[in-house]
Amino acid sequence: KLDQAISDYTKAIEINPKYASAYYNRGLAYDNQGNLNQAIDDYTMAIECDPNNSSAYNNRGIAYYEQGNVNQAMLDFTSAIEIDPNFAEAYHNRGYAYELKGDKSRAIADYKKALELNPNDEDALESIEKLQK
Repeated sequence: KLDQAISDYTKAIEINPKYASAYYNRGLAYDNQGNLNQAIDDYTMAIECDPNNSSAYNNRGIAYYEQGNVNQAMLDFTSAIEIDPNFAEAYHNRGYAYELKGDKSRAIADYKKALELNPNDEDALESIEKLQK
């Protein structure tokens, strides 16, 4: 019921235009619908309302690289990591972005950090093994 969720979050934002969680969650709903531009706009608003929202940076980064904007994605993943140095998913995602850019050594370093923070990240382990071959 993504449309209903979007409607509800929109009403919450109308009541409180600085409600970072409402922007973030509406961004997730738009993202799940495949509406990346709207998702990016809402993640951006969530960041403006709460500049320490590492998840908003991470998810906006994912949306950017889904659009093919790997450079912007890398900036967002880096921001998420600066806010939360233990954010394993952001390291993993930045590793993938480095991999897309052809920077194997940085990709491996980020995948290793993701694996250090989350030893259950099998995708990171597989990516490291693939890049080291």
